Amino acid sequence: MIVKNLTALSATFLIIIVDQLSKYFIKTNLQLNEFVSIIGKYVGFRFIQNPGMAFGIQIGGGRTFFIIFTSIASLLIFIFLLRLKDDHYWTRIALASILGGAVGNLIDRIVYDGKVVDFIEIGPWPIFNFADVAVTFGMIILIIIVFFEKKEDDEQQEQNFEVRY
Repeated sequence: MIVKNLTALSATFLIIIVDQLSKYFIKTNLQLNEFVSIIGKYVGFRFIQNPGMAFGIQIGGGRTFFIIFTSIASLLIFIFLLRLKDDHYWTRIALASILGGAVGNLIDRIVYDGKVVDFIEIGPWPIFNFADVAVTFGMIILIIIVFFEKKEDDEQQEQNFEVRY
């Protein structure tokens, strides 16, 4: 269990490092709102500072709310990750990704006056960053896990019902 926790936490730290290095690169090489094209005018890097949530979602509360909420959520994910049974590999990967992304954006909120550095622009999609990708990846994995575990549980219950009756 210790090795699996270290592996998951290593993935978390790798996500944080890649996220922070990518944001540092963008902040030091682009001016605010400057766009660098990768594929035409639809895919590129645009440096913005996002005061909202992931993908620019705006809700009330401001800097203090986001810092407290993200800190509590990150702590709960960390505890859950450490207490997770060994056989939950994909759940561990999902939680490590979410934790890495959450902490990456939390660092921004603390360092950059409540704002997060976003820079990946793809068409009409809101501008995002590597931490957002990690959180989204982790959430997709969790949704898939829940869907398949629910399906397996339903199938097992049907088999149990058929055996009894």
